Amino acid sequence: MAEKEQISNAQEYKVRRIKEDEKIPFTAHLAELRYRIIASVIVVMLMFCACYYFIDIFIHILERPVKSAVPDLKLTFLAPAEGFFVSMKVAFFSGVVVSWPVIIYQAWMFISPGLKKNERKYVFPFVIFGTLLFFIGISFCYFIILPLGLKFLIGFGQTYWLANIAVDYYLSFCMKLSLAFGFVFELPLVLALLGKMEIITSKQLREGRRYAVVVAFIIAAILTPPDVVSQCLMAIPLVILYELSIYVVRAIERKNAETETAAEETT
Repeated sequence: MAEKEQISNAQEYKVRRIKEDEKIPFTAHLAELRYRIIASVIVVMLMFCACYYFIDIFIHILERPVKSAVPDLKLTFLAPAEGFFVSMKVAFFSGVVVSWPVIIYQAWMFISPGLKKNERKYVFPFVIFGTLLFFIGISFCYFIILPLGLKFLIGFGQTYWLANIAVDYYLSFCMKLSLAFGFVFELPLVLALLGKMEIITSKQLREGRRYAVVVAFIIAAILTPPDVVSQCLMAIPLVILYELSIYVVRAIERKNAETETAAEETT
């Protein structure tokens, strides 16, 4: 009987928002997560279809970094169906980027029941800053990292061999690296949210500063081309974002302390 009640509760949460201050079972949390994921996937697929209609524009945008870095380079395809599948990848990548505000919103709606009632009103700042940071990261990669990295890597290879790059490898490289920078630039938002939920403190972030620098360069070494310039261009912004997050979390702590003091004075 108890299991049936939990299942019915889970099914109910699939189709409606979780009410404020309502305690729900674990199965309902899973159902809510499933609902948010499905909603995000639907939006991404709709944007995928819309972006495929403008696929020529998106392909031209992604080709621009390599053409600006190495103007005489020609991209090639190695299989009959490669061009079709590459265009599908580009449309899906574009759909994810365009859908990012909705994805951020769905993520907020999933975690919002774990926040205090007065904290749930920050949905719009969360979505706006999450979207802004994501696009700043992608733009930083597109306008700075890709041209510099491609010019160095292709130029180094052309010293010994003739450059003949498959369009699938090139576009996949650009899309993965752009998404990586977009996700990495969400660091201040993630740490601010953890600070708001009192999971981490500014003191912990300050004490972990040395380790954060090491981790930043490790992440940069994994995600960027294997040259020092590209790695520094990713690691340095990461360190700056981490330092910025310390001040943001500190400001949140002061705000929380002021709110608690005001609440105690009114009681």
